[in-house]
Amino acid sequence: MDDQELAQMSDREYSSFIKEQGYVYGTFFKYREFDAVDSERRAQLFDLLANRSMWFAKPATLNDPFECYPTLSFGNPEDARPLLKKAVEDRVDAQNASGVDVEAEVDRLMRVGDNPTIEQQRFYDHLSSNIGIFSMSRRWDLSTQWAYYGGNGTGLCLGYDVKPRGSFDQVFDVTYTTERPTLNWPKMIASRQGEREPLFESVLTKSPEWAHEAEVRALSAEPGLNQHPPGMLVRAIVGHKATDESISWLIDTVSSLSEKPSMIERLELLDGRFGYKTSVLHSFD
Repeated sequence: MDDQELAQMSDREYSSFIKEQGYVYGTFFKYREFDAVDSERRAQLFDLLANRSMWFAKPATLNDPFECYPTLSFGNPEDARPLLKKAVEDRVDAQNASGVDVEAEVDRLMRVGDNPTIEQQRFYDHLSSNIGIFSMSRRWDLSTQWAYYGGNGTGLCLGYDVKPRGSFDQVFDVTYTTERPTLNWPKMIASRQGEREPLFESVLTKSPEWAHEAEVRALSAEPGLNQHPPGMLVRAIVGHKATDESISWLIDTVSSLSEKPSMIERLELLDGRFGYKTSVLHSFD
């Protein structure tokens, strides 16, 4: 479905559509480091803020080396062969190829089922070249996230507001489960129409060991640098251990932006129990 068709939908139709697609909306958070000791990270943060940049990572670069490896099912050979034959014939027609022994190529593809581990790695390599991931969290107050990604409390947390019908709206919840996604390999090869679902499911499923991150993911058709729409950055929360120099740099940097959040907040520890609150550190109003 293209953008014009989406724009013509009524609110009720669009609501049903996004529910079916699994899109989620709200303010989601990206934890960052920006200590002066690491000038490269600070330069990256400046680019992120000044140019509204978002880096969509390859699955192969994610910090969990065990995700994005779905279980590949070959299914019933009697069902698989006609699917694979159709895939080969379609490819031959699309490439206007001649001299291709279709039956021999189908035989070769049928033998792939004898060693699914090899094909699983090929699928992973394909995935890493054809999907980009921008990871965020539903929460700004997670100790683990501040420790892992927010410089142990010296960094910051950026809040991005994702709205329906925006130009940046394909954000999905990550599912945490002990079961890997199962993909029917012949069906996936035979039907380009069905490629989106297995690819998405493969990058939106993680082990329950990671559930504490409360992760959501924005997906793009390829890895690399993207630009988010104006006005999407709505919050900037500085860690409770950020240095005065880092805070001063951040205030000066954000002040120079044409579009910015209304304030910079400071993370503070709650009295008497674990948890956080925020206070206004600097207002741009």
